[in-house]
Amino acid sequence: MISLPRWLCLLLLVLVDTALGQQADVRFASQTCHVAFGHPADWEVVPDSVEPDNPCRFLVRPRDWQQRLAANDSVDVYTILVRVVEHDVWHEVPETGFERRGARWVVLGRQGLAAPADTVSGPGWSGLRGTATVGCFREQGGYAGLCDAPSALVGTTARSMVLIAGPQSEDVFDRILVTLRFH
Repeated sequence: MISLPRWLCLLLLVLVDTALGQQADVRFASQTCHVAFGHPADWEVVPDSVEPDNPCRFLVRPRDWQQRLAANDSVDVYTILVRVVEHDVWHEVPETGFERRGARWVVLGRQGLAAPADTVSGPGWSGLRGTATVGCFREQGGYAGLCDAPSALVGTTARSMVLIAGPQSEDVFDRILVTLRFH
């Protein structure tokens, strides 16, 4: 049996370790896209290589992304794609894989596989969030199997944001949603 002082010391060590593991958020803001959100300090926001000329399409990923990519057989399981468009959030629903089925929302994945989706909201915005089952591919090509990709479509009556995350980035994905502000 552990004595009370020893138990309190162990509890304190766990609390300190947990607090040290939680990094402060760095705030990203885009005047062009009219959005701002927080992300961990060891992550960065970079232009999307698919559409580098689109200032409202970018990636959020770990600063050590290349090392993590190498450690995961060149499968990107961390990057979060963010795309901001100038349309009402509900106008964008057909373009994002979210679909209304009866009284419920679903998010569609590989070969139309439907997964439950929920309505979400934050300061001045609302939308949908779900986890789609999608195909994962290696950076140099080649199918790597199925992955669960957290996905969201959120926004206002004037602007929407689509987020699609790698299966190992759900905690950062949720931090982005919690801190998201449209302006």
